[in-house]
Amino acid sequence: MSVFDDVPEPFPFEADVSKRPVSVVLRGDPADRYIVGFLGLFWLAFGSVVTVAASLLALASMGLQAYGLPATAIAVACYVAAVVWYLWPEFNAGFRTVTVDISDERVDVKERDLIRKTAWSHPLSGFEGVAQINMGTRLVGETKIPLLSVVLKHPDPARSVPLAIGEPGKIGRRTVVRKAKQLGLPAIEGIGDETGAAAYPPDTIVVNRWQALKVRLLYWGFVGATLLFAGGTLWQHLYTTIDPAWPILAVIGVGVSVAMHVYVRKYVIGMKERDGEIAVCTASLLFRWHRFPRSRVRSLDYRAGRMTTPRHSVNAPWVTMRVEGCRFAFMIDMQSDFVDMRKLSALGLARK
Repeated sequence: MSVFDDVPEPFPFEADVSKRPVSVVLRGDPADRYIVGFLGLFWLAFGSVVTVAASLLALASMGLQAYGLPATAIAVACYVAAVVWYLWPEFNAGFRTVTVDISDERVDVKERDLIRKTAWSHPLSGFEGVAQINMGTRLVGETKIPLLSVVLKHPDPARSVPLAIGEPGKIGRRTVVRKAKQLGLPAIEGIGDETGAAAYPPDTIVVNRWQALKVRLLYWGFVGATLLFAGGTLWQHLYTTIDPAWPILAVIGVGVSVAMHVYVRKYVIGMKERDGEIAVCTASLLFRWHRFPRSRVRSLDYRAGRMTTPRHSVNAPWVTMRVEGCRFAFMIDMQSDFVDMRKLSALGLARK
């Protein structure tokens, strides 16, 4: 993935290309590295403890205590490898930096992250022109705003260089024309309207990566805690006296885990529409894809998700989509990476 897919900090962003050469540095959101880093450390510590306890309990129940150290070490190594494999892409993205140098003749790009450096160069005249794309939405404070990007369009979309990113109305068609004139390139028609060309395929309605990652980690946190207390209860039953708090916490954990399982089974991480069929991908580990005709969508209900206390303010809007034949409604997080509100709203109008 290119850093061009992310919103550079600071926001909003605009590169002055009226005088060249010009150098621009784009970085991933630094908050990602701290959040994912904290989650990674938590899961490495907590999960390793659960893995050790589960391994020792399993070996003891089979009378294989002599193999406790090597077997436990292998189990912990496998667990740590799985956590690193799962979280590394998001963590690495927080450290991605791209330097763009634009001269009268060429565009030179250098990209680096924690493990690699890449560079490429392309003649300025080889770019197709200046265009506008729709980057979806972003939560700023308590307001979710749409974002547009004016880009130096490369034949390979992953290499299209952003020249400006902001809200509709603050950048737009005039920005496209102005940047194109400054660079001596055509302003590309047809995708420079008020909505822009989608940064995702045209059949995409919802893309949810970052919020879904947090939901999944929370879900597996409850599952891990349940396994810990259930395993501890069994261990006490076999070798010591049972502490009443352990089975109580295990039962509570089972209830919460079941509720979370139902939630992630309906929490939408992706939605597409093609040829009258809706395809919904949810956050569950198994049975993630749900496909049904558009006509089965019964309703869309918006929930503001606001809560205010003397010290905190929460703004987490979502949409519930009820589908004929499904007992529970699908949950669409409005803080997703990309939400095509026009297409989503049209689904709710299908039955009217």
